[in-house]
Amino acid sequence: MSWLKIEKKAEAPKSNLSLTGGARIFRSALVSARASRAKRGRRRMAGGGSKQKLAVPPSIDCVAVFARTYRFVATNNVSATNITVLQLLGIAGNIGTVLNTTMVTIASSLRLKRVTLWTPATAAGSVVNELAWSSSAASGFIRDESKNQSLPAGVAITGAQVYTPPRHSTLVDWLASAIDALNVFTITLTAGSIVDIDIAHTVANDIANLPISVGAAVVGKLYYGYLDQGGAHLIQPVGVGSSFTF
Repeated sequence: MSWLKIEKKAEAPKSNLSLTGGARIFRSALVSARASRAKRGRRRMAGGGSKQKLAVPPSIDCVAVFARTYRFVATNNVSATNITVLQLLGIAGNIGTVLNTTMVTIASSLRLKRVTLWTPATAAGSVVNELAWSSSAASGFIRDESKNQSLPAGVAITGAQVYTPPRHSTLVDWLASAIDALNVFTITLTAGSIVDIDIAHTVANDIANLPISVGAAVVGKLYYGYLDQGGAHLIQPVGVGSSFTF
């Protein structure tokens, strides 16, 4: 009996300690829950209800941008012809506004990506195709450069000549209608050559589109420009309506 009494006395403190610890944990959790409920209540009172996020529409680009490849064919030999910003705007399309008198470009700015020249079979020794970037559009950080392709006797060209705007020139950036007379490049072609122009345009919005004087145009009709529009009209667009004269 004395041994049992001693065992009970030894166990009693353990039981008391365990209960005390559990009660402390319970009280702590209860206080935390009450504080959390009170905080939510104060938030509802301040905000007049559950918290809501303000929904706003995302930012968008309001000006339409379209990029594609325009193809042209040289209907005759083309000798050192300058291609300007206005001509590159005109290849995207022009709307007749005054009968047989005036059209306007639908594009207001452009970004030229590359020019690709495809050479036909040509007499040996002749200058086949050549493109030179304009020095007037170049910055001070550009190499003096011009490319030429000629045919030696017995050799045919099977590939294409690819030209991209010089990296450190203004030609790599967007060009607006305000500089419509700026010469972008000079091109020489043999009759039958194919020219691909990879380019992006913006539809006119804040930047003005340009009027073009013509000899024949129907009001409201869309006309695609020759690459050399305003000149000899030897670099004709392929597969699109271009029956107008300058």
